[in-house]
Amino acid sequence: MATAFLEPLLAAAASGGSTNREWLAGVREQALRQLARDGLPGPRSEAWKYSSLRALGQRRFEAGDAAAATRNVDAGLLELAGVEGPRLVFVNGSFRADLSRLPSLPGVELRTLSQELRDDADGLRGFLDRVHADPADVFARLNTVLAADGPVIRVAAGIVVEPLVHLVIVGASASADLAWQLRGIVELGAGASLRLVEHHVGEAGHGHFGNSFIQILLRAENQRQAGICVLKKSCGGRATIHSTKSASIKARRISPSPLCPEDMEPLARTKPACPVGARWCSMC
Repeated sequence: MATAFLEPLLAAAASGGSTNREWLAGVREQALRQLARDGLPGPRSEAWKYSSLRALGQRRFEAGDAAAATRNVDAGLLELAGVEGPRLVFVNGSFRADLSRLPSLPGVELRTLSQELRDDADGLRGFLDRVHADPADVFARLNTVLAADGPVIRVAAGIVVEPLVHLVIVGASASADLAWQLRGIVELGAGASLRLVEHHVGEAGHGHFGNSFIQILLRAENQRQAGICVLKKSCGGRATIHSTKSASIKARRISPSPLCPEDMEPLARTKPACPVGARWCSMC
């Protein structure tokens, strides 16, 4: 069932780096087998019957970006009026500390998936060991197999994070079209509050495929709101962005923050939607 789109990505996954966590290796291997068996959903898939993947299936991409750490990025792309707080920048799916801004905030952890996988992968097991049984979840499967970086944000119980946290996802030009994955995790303790701006930007001329999967967990006793704002801006070239949000079934609700910048507008969820049982009350 492999297509021109999936073939190089599956090959990269099969020959990619290993992990010393047996549970994580098992989850990735299962997702890889599912992708090889089911491929991309066709028009008979209820979730995708109005969004054809045929054109995407005919395109070829290189997996990841080995040069992401040294890509030149216009600093002006990263700025957002009214957002002066912490900033985490990922370029073609990889964290860039030199472009980020990580002040110390009481009760707040701002880390990356690559750090967590190196230091404490077992602490993320509840997020990363999820099995995507539905073939419509093809991009969640792909993310499971290949994602190696992304934001990991934890807010302790009772902490109200006043500044907006700025997540910038950059598509930077390269010599070839790339397919990069980004896995984000946001976890709020009881009574905690966070406003996160997810900001997509890109340089004109590239035709990358960016696949981001953000998992959000609000503890069941959390009575506060979490604002998750998504801003589309300057995604130039032939770039394709697939963005999935998954709210835990333990969450009460995720709802719009009233303090989002005025130029933000809703970004429609690309199919597949949230898993059955999850509650997701949209965004700014």
